[in-house]
Amino acid sequence: MKRLFSLFCILVLILAACGSNSDTGTNVEAEQEGEQSAPAGETISIDIATVFDEKSAPAKGAAKFAELVNERANGEIEVNFFPNGSLGSARENYEAVRSGDLEMVLEGYTGVDMYAPEYMFFTAPFLFQSMEHMQAAFYGDLGEQMFAKMADAGFQIIGTIMRGPRHMTANKPIETPDDVKGLNLRMPEIEAWVAAWEAIGASPTPVALPELYGALQTGVVEASEGPYEQIYTFNLHEVQDYLINTGHVYEAAFMWMNKDLWDSLSPEHQQLIQEAAEEAMAYADAEAVSDADQFYHEMLEAGMQAVEVDKEAFIEKARPGLERFFQESWTVTSLEEIDALLE
Repeated sequence: MKRLFSLFCILVLILAACGSNSDTGTNVEAEQEGEQSAPAGETISIDIATVFDEKSAPAKGAAKFAELVNERANGEIEVNFFPNGSLGSARENYEAVRSGDLEMVLEGYTGVDMYAPEYMFFTAPFLFQSMEHMQAAFYGDLGEQMFAKMADAGFQIIGTIMRGPRHMTANKPIETPDDVKGLNLRMPEIEAWVAAWEAIGASPTPVALPELYGALQTGVVEASEGPYEQIYTFNLHEVQDYLINTGHVYEAAFMWMNKDLWDSLSPEHQQLIQEAAEEAMAYADAEAVSDADQFYHEMLEAGMQAVEVDKEAFIEKARPGLERFFQESWTVTSLEEIDALLE
């Protein structure tokens, strides 16, 4: 009898142990499933890349945008800014945003040249007579159409910064188109820019911005062009003697976001980003004006000599090339329509 009772007790213990293991297994599986589920309220990470130097007005605007979003998003959005070409060239950054490998890009007109080239007249050399002339076209129907075309290509406009006019640098004084004949001039790979300067007589050469200082120092190129902030922040006053005030382009820079990412954001997050961008771009515009004056005087103090050009002669020389582009490439408008905006 005692033996039967002992066997009974052992059987009870075995069954109890099995039940305990079964419960434990169920709990482990549940915990594993919980670990695999996406946590509620996951932070949206947004990276912005640019080739602009961090001291430039566009970069300061993007940094301000990141700061404002990070302050106001309560941890729901985190923006990281990568200036100085740390993530690649302008073209590489645009391609990465379009493919979704990068969330945002801050650059000039390279993206428009890649995906909406019929609107590249906005940055045509010697087309607009002043910043106000350019803005009359930019803030009208033509600008809206350009942004729509970029949206079709996968880019949502987040903000626009007015960088100011582009000028030349060289190691010889330049006053007339005759002075640029055969000049090895660095510029971005933008077809209209190349064509306009070739018509004037220069020999355009593409060099990435991060490589420009070395290219000028070693003689790979003889001259450059860009806004005062580009010339100064890339220290070109150290390797160029003359600052030639051509004012040949009145340029903007843009913050774009991958369109699919933008469309996936909640209305609240979209509003937060739009408000932060509006505030940051206004800050950048003000910085661009004050910086241009400061950079200009500091470059002169560093030893550069300013040269004023016969701008009408440059405009006359470039015009035939521009007319051809309006007929063949920029068919969304005409040279006459742009000229009429001066009135």
